[in-house]
Amino acid sequence: MQDLSKLLKVLTSDSEDKSVSDVDNKLQIMILSAIDEKNLTEEEIVKKLGYIPKKQHQALLRLKRVLRLADLGIVNTKQSGFDMKYSSAEFVEAICKAVELETAEYKPLIADLEKYADKVFHAKRPDVCARLRLNDEYTSSFGIAMILYEKYKVVRFAKSVGLLERDEQLKIVKKAIDQHYKEKTGDIPYDGVIIGYDVTLYYDEQEESLYIEV
Repeated sequence: MQDLSKLLKVLTSDSEDKSVSDVDNKLQIMILSAIDEKNLTEEEIVKKLGYIPKKQHQALLRLKRVLRLADLGIVNTKQSGFDMKYSSAEFVEAICKAVELETAEYKPLIADLEKYADKVFHAKRPDVCARLRLNDEYTSSFGIAMILYEKYKVVRFAKSVGLLERDEQLKIVKKAIDQHYKEKTGDIPYDGVIIGYDVTLYYDEQEESLYIEV
């Protein structure tokens, strides 16, 4: 209980040290505030969730993880754990009921987290591949082509980039292309020269293909 109170103070403070998250943690703060106000223990909450005695220990471990996640395990379900009684969203709803939050307050917030989870699941990172010009000594083969692709052509991004708006994605892509071009120029076999980059962006259920010259 004491560590939850400390967590609540950090989350509700103006400190610059608190962790940054892409997820709105309003519901997490509401739950922690209710726990603090009612002086509930995690063990007491688990008993209210309706688990049979032999399942309560695992449920307690799941509860401890979930309460410390900004998304309460709805977006990143791997962190929250799993059992046969509740899905991730159902587990959070059961917690909200156990700490006696108002349905009208927590239902929309759970729905927002589920919507964001769906967006994360379907997000696609940009595809960026350099076009190379090689000398006449280059003979095409699958093995060499794969080496060139993996080491010199492909530019990789975190999946989180796919959650951004189109212009934000493009800004990150261009910066990555500049860095890639500087790092690879003069290092590509067969006197290889990068002449441009093929780019595909995915946003708002759209797909856009671009060619960026260098």
